[in-house]
Amino acid sequence: MNTKCKRCGALQTIEHILFHCRFARDVWNYGPWNSPLNLSQVSSFFKKLHASYNLIMLPPFGVLGNAFPWLCWTIWIARNHLLFENRHASATSTALKAILAQKEWKSVQPNRPRSSPKVILPPPQVLSNSPHMVFCKTDASWKSDLQAVGLARIFTDHNAKRRA
Repeated sequence: MNTKCKRCGALQTIEHILFHCRFARDVWNYGPWNSPLNLSQVSSFFKKLHASYNLIMLPPFGVLGNAFPWLCWTIWIARNHLLFENRHASATSTALKAILAQKEWKSVQPNRPRSSPKVILPPPQVLSNSPHMVFCKTDASWKSDLQAVGLARIFTDHNAKRRA
């Protein structure tokens, strides 16, 4: 069995195939993050995976979640196509396949309600202490399973007393 990388001739290990081969490094450089994943400073696969969770995804890709497993998978598939079918793939097409596979997988997942982050606003700045000033506080919510919306308003005066 040949243990040399078909792309570069180096010793073929999983680490080499997924991270150190020039082809793999090029694919990682196309990763959908705001900064490249530094693969040389992290030693194990799981530490690389863990480090990838700290990267910020770029918005144009339209995917949620971590692209790391998808890139690993498509690099592996590209390697198998080269070895067993002599099919060459570019780094750009391999990275694009990873992103498309991630988007496709996301599109067929059942819709799960996401908890929305709580937004805490600073208290409003009162510009005037006029007894004629009325404040309106409003809130709304959406319940997707009932397809229903709720809306509430509270009117108060400058002393925070409710007004009709």
